[in-house]
Amino acid sequence: MNPDTVSKVISNTAFSVICFAHLMFVWKALRNQTKPNAISWGAWAFAGIINVFSYHAMSGDPVVALWTKALAAMSGLMFICAILKKGSYRFTVSEFALLTLSIMAALILYVFHDARGASLIMVLALAIPFIPVIKGLMKNPENESMFSWIVLDAGYALVLINVFLRWTGEWGNVAVPALCFFGNACVIWLSSEARKKVIHNPKGDDQK
Repeated sequence: MNPDTVSKVISNTAFSVICFAHLMFVWKALRNQTKPNAISWGAWAFAGIINVFSYHAMSGDPVVALWTKALAAMSGLMFICAILKKGSYRFTVSEFALLTLSIMAALILYVFHDARGASLIMVLALAIPFIPVIKGLMKNPENESMFSWIVLDAGYALVLINVFLRWTGEWGNVAVPALCFFGNACVIWLSSEARKKVIHNPKGDDQK
């Protein structure tokens, strides 16, 4: 296969993997294993839509930017699921910051026509929701199951590979998927079995 065909295969695979990972979150919510926050997922869905337009405008490459549609669509699906399952409606500082920065990015994109500036603001916006997740996991690694996060991170790894395969010199194309990749990696490490053992048995079995 030629490089362009390989890139398109990677792009579609990344899209599918990101969708599959989010469907695992949806499945857990439908089985009442989690209680999703409707406001949080609503904010993610809105941010995801803004990210679609800003990232597409900045990259100018629909193949590279395909993953943004997966994030937006799956966040929207989780939002609908949270409403149907009567999830929580907590409006925290994290959701407020995510919505505020997303609105700022939309204004910068459509008023000032600055796609790069809007996309870089979305980096900060999408970083904020990781903070409460990471803080919660630092206290209790049982808060998350790492498998779905591993799948999601594999999707973002493919996105990054594709960005470099279709490299145009625009480092902004790397920023958001790199943030998602390393943010998910932190969640994976904090919820790993090795860390759970350390938390539950900090002195080791040999020192009991």
